[in-house]
Amino acid sequence: MSEEPRYLAVDVGGTNLKYALINRSGQMIKKSRMETPHEGLTQFLEAIEKISDKLNGQLNGVAFSTPGRVDTTTDTIYCRNSTLPYLNEVCLPRKLQKLGLPISVENDGKSAALAESWLGNLNDVKNGMAIVLGTCVGGGIMLDGHLWAGSRRLAGEVSLMPADQTNLADDGLFGKTGSAVRMIEAVNTVIGASCLTDGHCAFAAINAGQAQATQIFRQYAREVAALILRQS
Repeated sequence: MSEEPRYLAVDVGGTNLKYALINRSGQMIKKSRMETPHEGLTQFLEAIEKISDKLNGQLNGVAFSTPGRVDTTTDTIYCRNSTLPYLNEVCLPRKLQKLGLPISVENDGKSAALAESWLGNLNDVKNGMAIVLGTCVGGGIMLDGHLWAGSRRLAGEVSLMPADQTNLADDGLFGKTGSAVRMIEAVNTVIGASCLTDGHCAFAAINAGQAQATQIFRQYAREVAALILRQS
């Protein structure tokens, strides 16, 4: 174990696992990413164990930000309808006991709000919100300088809000219409990119003013703007 407390922070996304070694001040020492396993829970746990093994002796704890509702009294994740259904009703601290480390779990949107309040754009802001654009749309709310989770810990879950009141199906929810991954896939499809999930390639086309790419991005930006207006 390192003399200076260091922690593994893991953001569990529907597309990628993004992870970093950080110290107690929130300074990032190193970071990396890998494709999120979709085969099942066993493969996911193996991936986390491999990441931990690479940092052998450096860790004092592990923190996860995950999709879905997280019961912080039991560290259990509930995400039956997410892109990672194998995490539903899973308690990661119990599943990863072999690491021998303290493990904490929080919803990704709420994690973002806490991080921004600590060291980011919500620092010194008493009332604010963080919106996370990824495979779905995450959200976290700070009220009077504290995270507001709601009685069922669903406050800020903007993915479940209808983007169009006439379409209450899954495709009509902000989690789909506001998905950055879906926007990137749409752009890469029209420009003929070899990898549909390559964000760098999609934004290169957008920044270059490619007509179809720009049109898709502008429509996406309108969806996000509509979401922000509904929250304000």
